[in-house]
Amino acid sequence: MSIDKATGISQSPEGFNRAGNINVERPKGDQALKRIGGVKEAHDTHKGKGKLSGADKVEISPEAKKLQETLSNLKSELNKVADVRERKVEDAKARMESGYYDREETIKKVANSIKNSGLL
Repeated sequence: MSIDKATGISQSPEGFNRAGNINVERPKGDQALKRIGGVKEAHDTHKGKGKLSGADKVEISPEAKKLQETLSNLKSELNKVADVRERKVEDAKARMESGYYDREETIKKVANSIKNSGLL
């Protein structure tokens, strides 16, 4: 006999399912059909109760609408900031290529800025 450790149910050689010390026989023939039929009847009975009518609707609260508006505004502002950063990066790349940061006065200016920033 093998034991399924995940569920604790094993299949015996006789065809019974075991749950602990209890043998549970599988339904056969008409008995199995009756069980399936009972499930189908219960499903069909319940099925009609959940139908949607044309009158169903969803209402969004004023708070949710305000949050959506705020989120849209923040996204819009964030997109503007991203463009400014891209421009600054492009300007810095152009200055590096032109040799701006290799000049003596630029080196001193950058060094003084770092020194006065309090980061060191």
